[in-house]
Amino acid sequence: MSAKNDERLVARIPKEQKELVEYAVSLIGGNVSDFVRSTVEKEAKKTIKEYKVLELSKRDSKAFIETLNNPPEPNEALKEAAKAHKELMGE
Repeated sequence: MSAKNDERLVARIPKEQKELVEYAVSLIGGNVSDFVRSTVEKEAKKTIKEYKVLELSKRDSKAFIETLNNPPEPNEALKEAAKAHKELMGE
């Protein structure tokens, strides 16, 4: 299953972890490389989703939409921050 564009990933793991992976593979069939590739990909996608996707509860979603539709008036701290930003950016 090797192709010209395949990359190699090398990792050293304790003997116990290797045996655990090999046992899992023996239960489902296949081979260690396929198992590791699919598991690593699944976990990488899960990690990326956790860091990139914001999931809100129904209540929080409603509050977010309400705030977008009816934003509060800026307070003094926000006005000061906007002023400082304009000065910093030369606007």
